Amino acid sequence: MEAYVRISGIVPADEDYKKKLAVLHACREADIEPPMEIQDFFNLEEHGGDYEPDADGMEEMEDPSYIEISGDIDWEEGVTYDIDVQSIPKNVKTIRVWAGYC
Repeated sequence: MEAYVRISGIVPADEDYKKKLAVLHACREADIEPPMEIQDFFNLEEHGGDYEPDADGMEEMEDPSYIEISGDIDWEEGVTYDIDVQSIPKNVKTIRVWAGYC
């Protein structure tokens, strides 16, 4: 079994995001391919066909540059993540952390 941690910044859903998400859902419901603009916006090619964007907003990126791992990763001793809050882009309102075992 292996432990993992994933961190990303979340940009809250605005009206444009909600409209594009509605288009994506309508296309999927109609069993048609979404327009390229929608595919590009949600980065569907990278995520795959079953990817469901988060209704709360868009992940800014996985492991953003304002998060740094301090020291060596040792799951028995723990791992420290330092978040430089002054460097977080203004449009990021939430930091999401996933942790688990696989």
